[in-house]
Parts: sequence; C-alpha cells; structure tokens
Amino acid sequence: MFYFDDEFLFDQGPTRKLGEIQFHDYNKAFELYNLPNLTIFKEQINTFKESLIMAPASKEQMKDIEALQ
Repeated sequence: MFYFDDEFLFDQGPTRKLGEIQFHDYNKAFELYNLPNLTIFKEQINTFKESLIMAPASKEQMKDIEALQ
C-alpha cells in the first residue's frame, strides 16, 4: 500500500519575502459583472476591510503570519 508523505508541507520553515507579493486590483474584474453572488462577495470584502480597520492585528500577531489564518 502506498502512503503519501506530506511532511514537507508542514516543515517548510519561516516564510521569506512574503511582504513583496503584489496582487492586482480585483475591482477591475469585478466591475465587469453585475451578478448577485458577486455583489454579496463584494459586500463581504468591504466588511472584512472594515474589520481590519476596527481590530487590526497586534504587533505580536504581525510577527507570526500563521496566527492570522
């Protein structure tokens, strides 16, 4: 019987250059469509942004990106 060894997934060490990742502006794509599910998703995004402003991560949490998941 074959067992998949996924230990490498959990032993990758600290993240490096995570802050250098850049994402494109998702609004450009979302503005192209007027769909009910997309409208709800955009509302959820706004709620998430508001929660980050109201309760930002502490300095200790910012040191450990895994804690923010």
